[in-house]
Amino acid sequence: MRKVILDQEYLKKEYEDGKSTIVLSKELNVSRHIITANLREAGVKLKSRGEYTEPIVIGQRFNKLVVIEDIKTKQDKRTRYLVQCDCGRKAKTYGTSLKKGQVACWHCRNETMHKVKWTGPRR
Repeated sequence: MRKVILDQEYLKKEYEDGKSTIVLSKELNVSRHIITANLREAGVKLKSRGEYTEPIVIGQRFNKLVVIEDIKTKQDKRTRYLVQCDCGRKAKTYGTSLKKGQVACWHCRNETMHKVKWTGPRR
């Protein structure tokens, strides 16, 4: 396996400015492993996955949902959040689901699903 050497000063500066190894690998068209190897050679302490994400704040909005409070349990290491939809209904969900946009109020979601008219082939 050949070793690819990149401009380590450039990588170090960009990484410390907040770009992730994945973003740098896409910009430079090399694998993420090459980026991490060059950063380690430059003496940069790599961040863990959790250090890239912005924390969820009470009152923050995700589409139609607003975070009301965070719920911490002893059984689960991940934090769940109590959210309220614009229609007034409340739900509990994980922060990762909120950030990915995977959570929606079931009532509102079903309402919009029924409004969509199917125009595909009939069986």
